[in-house]
Amino acid sequence: MTHPLSEDATANALPNLHIPSSSSDSYSASPTSSITSSPAGSPQRGGTPNVITKEVPPSSSPTAALESLDLDLDFSSLSAFDLVGSDWTSLLSLAFRAQRSKIEETPVGRHVKSKLLAAQQRLIHTQLRIMSNQRTPAAVKNRDKFAFVLGVTNMWVTAVLLGMLPTALPAFYILKIAILLPTRLVLYRRKRFHYFMFDMCYYVNALLILLILLPGAHSNLFCATWGLSTGPVLIAIAAWKNSLVFHSLDKLTSLLIHFDPPLTLFALRWVVNKNTTTPSWIFPPHLLALSSDPPDVSFMQLTAVSLAMYLFWQAVYWTFVWTMRADKIASGYATSTTWMLGNPKSAMSKAVKRVPKAYQPAMFMFIQWLYTVLTVSVTYAFYHYKYLHGAALVISLGFATWNGANYYFEVFSRRYIEELVALEKELEGVGRKDAEARAEDKKDGVVPEQQPLVNGVLTPKEKDI
Repeated sequence: MTHPLSEDATANALPNLHIPSSSSDSYSASPTSSITSSPAGSPQRGGTPNVITKEVPPSSSPTAALESLDLDLDFSSLSAFDLVGSDWTSLLSLAFRAQRSKIEETPVGRHVKSKLLAAQQRLIHTQLRIMSNQRTPAAVKNRDKFAFVLGVTNMWVTAVLLGMLPTALPAFYILKIAILLPTRLVLYRRKRFHYFMFDMCYYVNALLILLILLPGAHSNLFCATWGLSTGPVLIAIAAWKNSLVFHSLDKLTSLLIHFDPPLTLFALRWVVNKNTTTPSWIFPPHLLALSSDPPDVSFMQLTAVSLAMYLFWQAVYWTFVWTMRADKIASGYATSTTWMLGNPKSAMSKAVKRVPKAYQPAMFMFIQWLYTVLTVSVTYAFYHYKYLHGAALVISLGFATWNGANYYFEVFSRRYIEELVALEKELEGVGRKDAEARAEDKKDGVVPEQQPLVNGVLTPKEKDI
């Protein structure tokens, strides 16, 4: 068999060429160039490789000159570094690995290795104990109970503040947003859902935060926040089927970003007392002006500014998500667009898929635009009629409550039991694998003896307690 580095196997390989020097930066070839060599079979060790004399025709470029050469080289004089080219790191890695193996074969090396492996194993078991404790059925139930308490507490605290201290609602809203949105970003990024957070509802929440925090009068910012919050975002509770599910952090967050902005604006417009004595660090003076001296907003201004801010968001969304991140979306990252169009039962999916595929994005944007225009147009009435605005809040929250009831009685009761049963089986499998691994490690005499999983949970030895 031919050796990989023999002369026969390396024919047509790239040679070490001697390029004639030139005073200019460009390459110049003489009319007829030749490269000489000693006869084949008598390599010149330590010198230049064996090269057969060839006539090189004139050429105007170095590429054509190189392609015209037919060289047969001898690699016997090349060193190990020459053979690997510039990949000297691989040689060093192999050398270090060989030296480490020699050290590990000594008595001291074996002792140090056993200690390191034991420390790594203890760290792994500690992490597994924490994770397994969090994934037990009892831990899952306790976590959901805690979330349920937080969900109910949020509702009655919001109701108390709305009735007794409405000036604290903006600060309470920002506190919840500061906790829930970063949490959602972390959780959604793990699931490849984080592009949902570029949707309009998050954009509107950002507008409300700016309205609360920026001092001074901002009539256009107020118009855009009012029109988009009390219109498309509020009505999206019914359109997106948000659910009032107290134990679910995800569903509570979704309801919060749709319901809290219009509720906060309702308090600022209709509930806050004009003679309030709330400290300015809780309720800034520019927010008090929205209640004591509400801006005179016309229908045209409210609608035009709201739609202009919507178009700005749509342009940014199209550029960043649908264009700059098109490869991410194609690889499986979810967006509100793919979510709605991926559901064949949704009205949006049925309407969009009636047109040819090339026009579906435009059709989707047109339907969104039409929805925004219709829902923004009714917000002018909400701004001038208190009870109509309150009725819209009650009806929207009623939809969320109904959706939550359907979830609890038709989905949750069945799915929750199935998830707990599957979790118990998974932990039983982890316990069996862990016991087998411990048995193997005990035979090798490397890992100190530890207690196995008990009911799917790692328990430490008595001396470690």
